[in-house]
Amino acid sequence: MDSSLFGDVENNKNFTTNLERTLEQAGKNAIQMWWAEITKYGPIDQIQNIFYTHLGISSFAKIASDLTTGVGCSIVNCGSSINVVCHYETTLKNAVKLYNCGPYCNQCPGGRTACVNGLCPVTDGQCPASTTAAANEMCPNNVGMSDPIRTAVLDKHNALRSALATYTVPNGKTGKMLRRASKMPTLTYNCDLEKTAYEHALKCDQMGTTSRDHLTENSHSFTTTTKALTEAATEAADLWWSEITALEAGIDQIQNLYYTHLGISSFGKMASDLTTQVGCGVAKCDSVINVVCHYNTTLANAVELYTIGPSCNRCPQGQTGCVNGLCPAE
Repeated sequence: MDSSLFGDVENNKNFTTNLERTLEQAGKNAIQMWWAEITKYGPIDQIQNIFYTHLGISSFAKIASDLTTGVGCSIVNCGSSINVVCHYETTLKNAVKLYNCGPYCNQCPGGRTACVNGLCPVTDGQCPASTTAAANEMCPNNVGMSDPIRTAVLDKHNALRSALATYTVPNGKTGKMLRRASKMPTLTYNCDLEKTAYEHALKCDQMGTTSRDHLTENSHSFTTTTKALTEAATEAADLWWSEITALEAGIDQIQNLYYTHLGISSFGKMASDLTTQVGCGVAKCDSVINVVCHYNTTLANAVELYTIGPSCNRCPQGQTGCVNGLCPAE
């Protein structure tokens, strides 16, 4: 590629002679190389956070600038090399601020509403980036969450319920396992529950001051913002579930009743066969990541936690369709 054909600020270009790479691999490698300029030539003075072309980070800057709003790329196998070129819609130029420093999303044009993973939503007239990570087909009318997070947290809940149904969950510190569940339903995902959960998660540092029905909500705040949101969601579920393993005397399974004073309310919502749906919200704030899940459940104090018996033995449809100890969703 003739580098004189392109301006310095509007494009990034890379070529490789490693023809064993797929076009996708070549594209990913090129982006990583452009981004790596900051580690090679940085750091930059962030008092004013000004971009200068002589710093040798122009490829990084196009990607990192908040003045960059659009990108289009082409990858071509030319026989002796694979060329990768990306052009950018940007007003970035020499001696201009690279991006506005401050709490993420704090200066988004629409405020923090609909801000996802620290990124402001696209403005009118722009096409949102179409990526697997940002897929939103499960709850298309909800903002702020993505299908990968929804799937991860739903799968985690069902995996834990499956473990309970198949006799692999310790009953506290008794050395015994919790007895099998005979009609544990597979949880389904509820978009309305997600909406209320996400609204609560968005309260950020004030989340814990808002009163919620402890029988329909689980919540946890991580004091780090470096976790991936999917990781935060599944880790929170594990933390809620771990209440049962910390219980010194376990639970009495003669009648298998749930009592609020046992201190296992988070576990109880997840483990009850009266719980049929879940919807969760995960919000990254300035100093915390909040994970909130709301449940469709009729679990109450002094009610049977779940029906004990051979796995799937009392599923409404019989054992047909029962997978890993869970009855099919109704």
